[in-house]
Amino acid sequence: FGVGQGWALKQVRLNDGDLEAPRRAMKRAMEDGNKMHEGIDNYILHDTIDEENELFIHWLFQIGEARNWLTSERFVYNKKLGYGGTIDAISTEAGGKLALWDWKTKDSQTYLKYGGSKKDHAQAAAYAMALNEMNSSIQVDECYIGYVFRDCSGLDVVKVDMEWATELFLASRQIYKLVGNANG
Repeated sequence: FGVGQGWALKQVRLNDGDLEAPRRAMKRAMEDGNKMHEGIDNYILHDTIDEENELFIHWLFQIGEARNWLTSERFVYNKKLGYGGTIDAISTEAGGKLALWDWKTKDSQTYLKYGGSKKDHAQAAAYAMALNEMNSSIQVDECYIGYVFRDCSGLDVVKVDMEWATELFLASRQIYKLVGNANG
C-alpha cells in the first residue's frame, strides 16, 4: 500500500495537484498493457507483427523471437480451490521444458527502485497449479515473469521460484478466506 500511495502522491505533485492524475496514469498503463498483450497474442497465435505497437516490438526483439511459443491467452481454473485466470503464454525452453509466462508492463524508474511485485510470482504459480490440476496435456516445469518497461528502455525476465511462490499463493488465499469469513 505504501508504494501505491507514494506513487499516487507523486502523480498528483507532477500534475500540479490534479487529483485525477493517478487515475489517468493507471488507465494509460492498463491500455498500454492491453495493447502489448494483444500484439503478443497475435504474434504467437497468428504469426503477425504489429509494427505500430512499440511495447510489442520491444518485447519481440528482447524475448519473443528467441522462444518457441506453444500458445497464449489460455484460461485455466482450479475447481478444487475455486479460482481461475488467464495464462499469458507457454513456451518450450531448452531441454524440452515447458514454461509459463506472465507479462507485466512497468514504469522503468519504479521497477528499478522497487523491483517486481511478489504477488506476480504468486499469480504465476497459481496459474501453473491450475493448469496442472486441470490434467492438461501441457504440464509446465517453470514460470517466468517478463517485466516490460513502458518507455521501451528495457525489460527484465524473472524466473519464479515455484515452491516459494506456491506457498505464498496458498497462504494469501487462506488469509483472504479468513478475512472473508470474519466479515460474514
